[in-house]
Amino acid sequence: MPKMSDHQARARAQAVLSVRLARDSFISKTPARGGIPNTSRELLAGAEFLGEDVRIDVAAYLFPLVKTGSKHRLPPRLYATLRRLQDDPTLANLRVARRSCALAVSRADFHWEGEEMLGETRMELDDLVMRCWIWEAGFGCPGAAAHCAGLAFDAYRMTSSTPSVSALPFRLLRSAIEYLIASRMPPVGADAAPYVPEARNDQLLHAYGDVRDLAYFLGVVVQGIAEGPVKEEPEAAPEDDDLSALADLAEDRSGIVRDPAPAKPTRPVEDGRTYSAGDILFGPSRMVLASTEHLPKGKKGDNNPVDEARKIAGKRLPLVGTHRDLPEIQAELDAEFVHLGEITGRILSGLVGRDWSYVPPTLFVGPPGAAKTRYARRLGEVLGLPVSVHSLGGSSDASFMGTSRQWSTARFSVPFQEMLKSGVANPALVLDEVDKAGRSHHNGSILDVLVNVTGGETAARYSDPYLECATDLSAVTFLLTANGLGGLPKPLLDRLRVIEIPTPGPEHLIPLATSILDDVRADRGLDEIWCPPLEEWETDALAEHWPGGSLRVLRRLIEAVVDARSHSARRQ
Repeated sequence: MPKMSDHQARARAQAVLSVRLARDSFISKTPARGGIPNTSRELLAGAEFLGEDVRIDVAAYLFPLVKTGSKHRLPPRLYATLRRLQDDPTLANLRVARRSCALAVSRADFHWEGEEMLGETRMELDDLVMRCWIWEAGFGCPGAAAHCAGLAFDAYRMTSSTPSVSALPFRLLRSAIEYLIASRMPPVGADAAPYVPEARNDQLLHAYGDVRDLAYFLGVVVQGIAEGPVKEEPEAAPEDDDLSALADLAEDRSGIVRDPAPAKPTRPVEDGRTYSAGDILFGPSRMVLASTEHLPKGKKGDNNPVDEARKIAGKRLPLVGTHRDLPEIQAELDAEFVHLGEITGRILSGLVGRDWSYVPPTLFVGPPGAAKTRYARRLGEVLGLPVSVHSLGGSSDASFMGTSRQWSTARFSVPFQEMLKSGVANPALVLDEVDKAGRSHHNGSILDVLVNVTGGETAARYSDPYLECATDLSAVTFLLTANGLGGLPKPLLDRLRVIEIPTPGPEHLIPLATSILDDVRADRGLDEIWCPPLEEWETDALAEHWPGGSLRVLRRLIEAVVDARSHSARRQ
């Protein structure tokens, strides 16, 4: 921000102090009060549903409206609708109730067919309309979440105009951002996961990082605009050393440019630490493990896994990236996955300006045979990352993210193992068939531990059970695949960018067949002399039997064509 006057500086310091004194009111959760539902405005600001369950909150809130002897005289149809909602709180019934309440209020306002309504009842129904939106968002409806984001931001604007800094505007703004995040989730449908009650506070904790980043971003932009354009400085005269270098170059009559003197090593100050000369890396790097001094040392001759971890403890691992232009990468992937060009462009756009390769946690969703796993693997490879593929089908426990040193099967987390193996801080892990992971919680849930490593804050400080200390996994690229979203917990989906992978159509046959034929050649050790490109009559035959869809089917057909060629050659 522009330089503040002494008065402004004192006022800001006082405001910060008031936040520090009331810190708990800004970040603590708001439970329901003695079995009574929180108000709709409190819910909008991030308070919990009664019992942390939308269904319980619906039943409790509607009880005074529909109970026998209620002072509210509701129209018969609306009464029946609300009773049905109380008995069966579903997303469909919520939508019907919301529209019915809005219609009843409108009819009463215009005295439609003589209908009259108590002012108190009208206020209750107005509030119920807003509360239905909040309940629908709680059930996972993206459209309702987007509407609630607007409601929360409107409420924030009304409360933030007061001169004092209070918790309510912050809570409303944080809630609005979390609702925006939820509005980008896949729409609710037949393949959607069933409703699983979840604490609202857990969702808002994830949104806090976005609030902080937004505050930093806006602060930098506002300051830059307020300070005005940069004045052009006159070009500085070259130093004596520079003039000497130019003179040396002019005297090099042979035309050979002398090698410049090696640059003096400078210590990286990315995280404020200092390192020995042997640890200095000229380029992006990251310290994954600070120390293993707290762990007992094994006996001489023991095969102690900690010895492997000690090799990188306190040192910085390089963050590798591609040395190719993004358009070149796009062209290579488009040639292999012609039906995914738009998706590739969207992913690569996030790499513009980066000096190391990283893709945010992403879930590729699509039918079997749509090339999800292959696309995820090739994406990591063309970005220059070491890639490993891990099938989660049937996996159930949390051992993927490490096990305690007290167990006989103890091991590091898989991401940490991949770092040790590759020697870099940003490997790519492809987690295949995440929707088929087991649901048992006997030894912890693999889906639950994935929540910890797909969030920026928690991934940067993931506590490895074997190492018994924090490890930085925030640079790891996690690419997940699934046939559908059914059964995946909402906290995990909140942390993933969900991308739908379409199946290829018949218009994609020729480029896909060419790419698959290259793979078949490689698998069988053939070249183009022994396995020439597909002829026109062969592609016509493929088109008759493959109208689009699974690439596995197309590969089997192409393998059949290659086999038929070899049989024909033997007969000749």
